[in-house]
Amino acid sequence: MSMDFARRQGLQILPMSSHSVKAANGAKIALAGTVDAPFGVMGTSKIELLRFHVMATGVTDVILGHRFLQLTKAFTRFRAQIVHTARRARGSRLRHVRFLQGSVQQVRGYLDHGRIDAVADTGSDVTLLSSLYARERGLKVSYNRQDQVELEFADGSTMWTQGCVRDVDWKYDSVTPSTHRLDAYILNSLPCGVLIGYDVLYATDAFAMHADALFSQYDRDSDIEDTLDHNLNYIQRRSQAGGPETALEAWQAAKTLALSRYGVAQ
Repeated sequence: MSMDFARRQGLQILPMSSHSVKAANGAKIALAGTVDAPFGVMGTSKIELLRFHVMATGVTDVILGHRFLQLTKAFTRFRAQIVHTARRARGSRLRHVRFLQGSVQQVRGYLDHGRIDAVADTGSDVTLLSSLYARERGLKVSYNRQDQVELEFADGSTMWTQGCVRDVDWKYDSVTPSTHRLDAYILNSLPCGVLIGYDVLYATDAFAMHADALFSQYDRDSDIEDTLDHNLNYIQRRSQAGGPETALEAWQAAKTLALSRYGVAQ
């Protein structure tokens, strides 16, 4: 959660000892503290008290972790209710990458026939490869300017990719294997070998059709509080009237319901 959002919502920020988390470009993002806040999925009555880590320089209001996906089944049970919002303003060159290093959601598969446990990140607009991985695999990289894109990370910092591998095959290692052709951009500082972006994950229905290929070291851990991983961004829920609710409206509705149940007046 960004500090600005926490303050706008009137949430109490609990201080914590000096701590930081790394973004996809290797930059360290300072964590200012934690916020305990009620959170619920619209259309359900269940409210969970979640612990959010507050980023001092976060540019996204709320980044929800992998454990949240497990808790809510957002990409399986409620997949049909997800509404996609425009990720880039018209004319903007920036591609968002909200990856935060930690216990991430991973996916087993084959990239250009090479076996890899990749990071599955719904907070990334693009699929990324580290330059080391591309070099070790002998992948053909185009370094032309038109094959480079500018990325914006969770703290608002930006960086250009170094190149692109075009039309590379990605295949899920699952009981229902399927192969998909994609473009993958090279980021020298990427802390993992391969990061599969949101467009690929959603277009291939990865969380339903290839759930057996997804894993995390926290799969058997029921504690959601310390998760700083798999980023779920830009998701809206359909309202009863059929129109999309903004993330802020959904948050306000969940907050109001939860606080009323706790007997706290706003």
